[in-house]
Amino acid sequence: MLSAYNTHGEDMVAWEATRADGPFYCPECHEEVVLKKGTIKEHHFAHLPPSDCTYGVGESGEHREAKRAIYEALRTHPDVSQVQVERYLGEVRPDISFLARDEVEVAVEMQFSPLSPQETARRTQIYTAKGLHVLWILPSRETLVEGTKYATSLLERYLHALYFGKVYYWVSDDLVVPIHFEK
Repeated sequence: MLSAYNTHGEDMVAWEATRADGPFYCPECHEEVVLKKGTIKEHHFAHLPPSDCTYGVGESGEHREAKRAIYEALRTHPDVSQVQVERYLGEVRPDISFLARDEVEVAVEMQFSPLSPQETARRTQIYTAKGLHVLWILPSRETLVEGTKYATSLLERYLHALYFGKVYYWVSDDLVVPIHFEK
C-alpha cells in the first residue's frame, strides 16, 4: 500500500513519510504497518506478519508508478486540492482522489488489471452515491496509433460509451490521453 495513517490520523504517502512520522496504521484493518523505503521496490507500507489484510496487495509496479506520477502532477495543479492516494471509502478505494476547483470531488481509478463492465458499473455507482465523479484510466497500448485497426476490449467499449466517445489512457508520467474510437 502506498498510503497509511499515523497516530494523529493524518494520511501519509510512503515516498513522503519518514520512519520518525510513525507508527503507521492500515486504513482498512487499522493494524500497524511498517514503512519500507528500499532501493529496489517502490516505497510502500507493509503489514506486519501475521496479517490476512489484503489492502494494497496485488498491484503491479506500473500501476504504482502511474499513481505516483498522477498524484504528483495533481498536487501542483492550481485548480486541485485535497489530493490523496488510496483514499479509504469503505467498499471502494480510488487510486487517487482530489477536489477540483474547491467543489467537485473526483476519484481516479487506474485500471491495469482485467475488470468486467459489470464491476466497473458497480464501483461507478458507489462513487456516484458518495458524491464523487469517477475517471477510469487504462494503461496505454502501443497499438493505439491513429488510422490503424484496433480490437477494443469489452471494458474499453463500456468506458467509450460511459465517457461519450472517449477512453482515457495513461501514457507516462503525468500524461493521460483521451482516445476516440471510430466504428
